[in-house]
Amino acid sequence: MQKNHAGMVQCFASNEVSTDCGNFSMPVLPKQISGVQDYASTTSKHKKKKHNKNSRGRVHAAHMIPPTKPNVTRLSDESVVVRWKVPSSDNSLPIKFFKVQYRDISRENDASSTWLTANTDIAPHITSFDVTSLKPDHTYRFRIAAVYSNDDNKPSPKSDAFHLKRLDFETRNPLPIPIITKTETINETSIKVYWEYTPIPNITINGFFVNYMPATISGDYTKATVDGQHIRSYIISHLDPGTIYEIKMQTFDSKLASDFSQKMHEKTTALIIETTSAPLAKKSGQEQTASVNIYVIIIGAVIGVALLIIVIIVVIVGRNWKKKKEAPRNGNNDKQPTEDHHIQVENNEYDYRVMPSKNARANGCVISANHITIRSNPLADADNKNQNMIEMSCLPSQNNNCST
Repeated sequence: MQKNHAGMVQCFASNEVSTDCGNFSMPVLPKQISGVQDYASTTSKHKKKKHNKNSRGRVHAAHMIPPTKPNVTRLSDESVVVRWKVPSSDNSLPIKFFKVQYRDISRENDASSTWLTANTDIAPHITSFDVTSLKPDHTYRFRIAAVYSNDDNKPSPKSDAFHLKRLDFETRNPLPIPIITKTETINETSIKVYWEYTPIPNITINGFFVNYMPATISGDYTKATVDGQHIRSYIISHLDPGTIYEIKMQTFDSKLASDFSQKMHEKTTALIIETTSAPLAKKSGQEQTASVNIYVIIIGAVIGVALLIIVIIVVIVGRNWKKKKEAPRNGNNDKQPTEDHHIQVENNEYDYRVMPSKNARANGCVISANHITIRSNPLADADNKNQNMIEMSCLPSQNNNCST
């Protein structure tokens, strides 16, 4: 559960008779860490080794460098902002996140005064944090615990005692309020902010607070610290691509922060996803030659198959054309074979069909296809009956003349 979960909670109960509801205010208090879980009370897993003469010249292992002593600035009657820095070193272990701890020291003899730890894990690039739900007119100390990549931690030195003074309602905040003049999108994760402010005589500021948060969600502002009263621009980094951010500013000194400036909105550039594939690495000479040979073989096989199909089609078409050309010449001979010439014998009658060949001639005359009937002559003499006398007649044509 985070601090933004605090608020009014409504509960409803319903049955067949009626429906009832109730509401209450749900605060979210910082998690209290026991002595076992206290970051400051944990024993380092990496003990220091004794140095000897033989260890000279060797590369020293990375070690945990704690944050600096935090500075505290009042934000309201119930909240402060804690600021710190991380010394740069080549031998420092990477920091995974920070934790802010604080303790009420208004009563030094109070045994219940233990270190409390804020729930939020602070990203390693952020070096300030707002602590809320404090009690006005109480005195607090703060410290920063850095958690490193080896899951060990090391706390910073404790801050000076800070008394959170309650201001009268009529008391005006004396610090000047900055004016944001322009915001500019740098890239997918960065926005640049420009501002101005009018100095007030006898009041010196230590720097500026740049407060920002995504405009589409509710939650706490992230605070960036800009040290120095002469700086007029700052680049906010580690933002989400394609997101609209709400930005406002404050000035601060060692005891107080000014009221907020006007709000400005700026959107980071949307992330462009490359759809084209990455260029392939160059192949060696042998691989390129092998790939070329495979392509040549494939192309040759395709052309060969195509030529074979074309030759087969040409042969089939040629044969069909030749058959169609020879069909008219042999049409009549194929229709009536020689077996069609037959003689039927029934009751001493003979039926003979003559199917002459094409343009057949007899004695210079064209023979037509005639139907000839041969039967016995009833008028023949009885003596001659055994001689099988026959009479031939041509039924379709009685013309004895022939045409040439």
